[in-house]
Amino acid sequence: MSLPGPDGARPVTVGDWEQRYRDRTTHWDLGGPPPTLLRVLQRLGPARARRVLVPGAGYGHDALAFARAGYRVTAVDCAPSACAEMRARAQRAGLALEVLEGDVLALPASFDGRFDLAWEQTCLC
Repeated sequence: MSLPGPDGARPVTVGDWEQRYRDRTTHWDLGGPPPTLLRVLQRLGPARARRVLVPGAGYGHDALAFARAGYRVTAVDCAPSACAEMRARAQRAGLALEVLEGDVLALPASFDGRFDLAWEQTCLC
């Protein structure tokens, strides 16, 4: 995954994201799901086996919040360290969570029509 850098800087690469997770320089990470998501989950009510996609899931706070609420969750991130941490958090919490390491800008065609909703808060901003 390569996104344009600010003000014409070189593109941000998977290696850049991986380094941020390894160094724990993830200033956007709130340490848990944002209050907005918790309000959305309250309003949505019971999951009824709905499927949700969380692209750019990072450590998985949002993905895990959906899983706790009963959703079937697929979380995608390009950083191996973030994916490993997300899997470990899901396992410790006893939650089912499909974690895929990959480019959120090039999701597989098999994702077409597979999800009832997608939640993205900080990845594509």
